[in-house]
Amino acid sequence: MKQTGAQQLRAQVEAYFASCDATAERFEQKNGAIAYRQVPYTLAGLSAATARSEQSIRSAAEGQGGRAEREIFADAMRRIARHLWERALMGELQTSVAMTLIRQLGTSAPEENGGEDRRLTVVLDDREGWSD
Repeated sequence: MKQTGAQQLRAQVEAYFASCDATAERFEQKNGAIAYRQVPYTLAGLSAATARSEQSIRSAAEGQGGRAEREIFADAMRRIARHLWERALMGELQTSVAMTLIRQLGTSAPEENGGEDRRLTVVLDDREGWSD
């Protein structure tokens, strides 16, 4: 059975993410803690995997083109952004590197939306009240 263009595109995108995930390696840090590292998801990587320019991927994700293409690339862009933010929050990727890669996605960073500073703030919920 022959794949449609959308099915083929979805397969290429999923193959890209799977190839990045396959590079994950476990290692022990000096303090004995176990950590993982892998090739991060990037727009450049997605561009190479799908043989499309970064700009055409951004345009498709924003709705220029067919509906299926928009959904596939918008989902992929969200997945890349989530991956980068999570890696930065977990200390597996430098925040400055994550911010640069996020900017390449074309999504706005907090300081570009009128924010006053360039800090990433993590709020932890203390449900047990231990900090009181």
